[in-house]
Amino acid sequence: GDMNGDCLVADQMLRTSPDIAARFRRSRVQTGEVVCAIRATVGKVLPVPAELDGANLTQGTARIAPESDMHPTFLLWAIRGDRTQREIAREVKGTTFFEITLADLRRIRVAIPQDPDEQEHIAAAIQSMEAQLSTEAGGLAKLQSLKSGLMTDLLTGRVRVPAEAKAP
Repeated sequence: GDMNGDCLVADQMLRTSPDIAARFRRSRVQTGEVVCAIRATVGKVLPVPAELDGANLTQGTARIAPESDMHPTFLLWAIRGDRTQREIAREVKGTTFFEITLADLRRIRVAIPQDPDEQEHIAAAIQSMEAQLSTEAGGLAKLQSLKSGLMTDLLTGRVRVPAEAKAP
């Protein structure tokens, strides 16, 4: 449930007591790591933001930590990529409740360029395109809202259409 949107939002998450959290140190995440859903929306991956550094995972998620020579944003997009998502989908079990085991997730191979600079350039290019898509989606939503309002005004008669604007 915490992975519904495009980012992890601390204010919308369930919390546990510090005593319980201390018993589950292996499930702590750090900024720069990736969280992957292993139940329900299997394969959805989100980055761990700074405000969740040190938080604990739930059982329906897996922590994926990049190696020291791996760019974290590249890792995120590599897992989101079609090839990796198809591999994850092949490992998913269940008919009504989908899930992938941690062992199966560990076997998924992700293509990573050896050169960290290449990883960084690819990640930056994808992030730039993602930002542009987000901007365009916001503009589209505004135009759709405007269209809906105009249609309501015109179809209810609140706004009159001048005679010269009518079709022949």
